[in-house]
Amino acid sequence: VDWAQLNDFVFSKGAFKFQNAVNFTGDAVFAYKSTQTCTFLAHSTVTLDSGFTFSYDTSTSADLLVFTDKTSQLILNNGATLH
Repeated sequence: VDWAQLNDFVFSKGAFKFQNAVNFTGDAVFAYKSTQTCTFLAHSTVTLDSGFTFSYDTSTSADLLVFTDKTSQLILNNGATLH
């Protein structure tokens, strides 16, 4: 899946599950503000491209990002940000 984001986006309700390959592109912020988990399933690779920011709110939970096993990956390309 290729996610091309033009503007900042706030995801405030629900859960996210990444499966297979997902690529986030664009000079924008994806703000994960849900109280439910964002899960990286087995054999999944999520790539944040240069200039993309994935933001998550740890005030709701310290364990929002869940990697199901060692085959789950989050890759930050040059200039991508995770906070």
